[in-house]
Amino acid sequence: MHLRTMTTADIDGGLRLCRLSHWNQMARDWQQFLRLTPGGATVAVDDAGQVIGSVATMRYEPHLAWIAMVLVDPAARGRGVGTALLHRGLEQVQDVHAVGLDATPLGQPLYEKLGFVVDSGLTRLERPADAVAPPARAAGGATGIRPAMRDDLEFIGQLDVQATGLARHAMLGWLFEGAPAFAFVSDGWTIDGFLLGRHGHSFAHLGPIVARTTEHSLALVRACLARHPGHRFIIDVTDHDPEWRAGLEAMGFRAQRPFARMYKGHWRPEGDPALLRASIGPEFG
Repeated sequence: MHLRTMTTADIDGGLRLCRLSHWNQMARDWQQFLRLTPGGATVAVDDAGQVIGSVATMRYEPHLAWIAMVLVDPAARGRGVGTALLHRGLEQVQDVHAVGLDATPLGQPLYEKLGFVVDSGLTRLERPADAVAPPARAAGGATGIRPAMRDDLEFIGQLDVQATGLARHAMLGWLFEGAPAFAFVSDGWTIDGFLLGRHGHSFAHLGPIVARTTEHSLALVRACLARHPGHRFIIDVTDHDPEWRAGLEAMGFRAQRPFARMYKGHWRPEGDPALLRASIGPEFG
């Protein structure tokens, strides 16, 4: 086994690992890692030239990097492949002040040994395709929900900065370009909430979702579900608002698995966590 920089020629190998682990990523997700952080992804390759492991890194700010896509072929597990890949990913971002990731319960002990500390929790909620679509607007619910337009991206980016403390405009634009039909905004005097999403292998993934109130965040999801009946959806929701999660469960979402948002290093983004209702996903934070 040896490690080398991932290229576009390795995307099929990365997708094979995703399918073996029942992960939801598509080729477009891998392409985004390679495009936004050139040279930031690594693959492990066996003697036959087959990709048997991966790790990807992404830089959002000079102070923060993100690690994701730590995947190992089940047939190659137990040989230290994943640990070697994770160390390589950390080497690639050792110049930043903090590194973040979303850990599964299985991976969390390994990350803790490497100095990562739990910052907050998220829960992946899944909604089956046969769930009854809610009305686009609940009685007495939020008004001003409409499909997002390209011209809204500047305001979406500004609200996202308030929520996360990060300039993620390139990522938000990529999400909109890939799934404009999943994009909605809460538009009163100004945009005070938005929902973006992307297509996946098994589910459509909704996120990020940023809104000033629980009412508006639920209204954004409700509008998207009403527009797309028969879709399977997942959302990785933050755990700080029980009313938000209860509202999603009333729409047919059910808990699939937890994640722990972890950081290594002392710096943290200066955003307002109360505004962030759902993440992009463990791939992109």
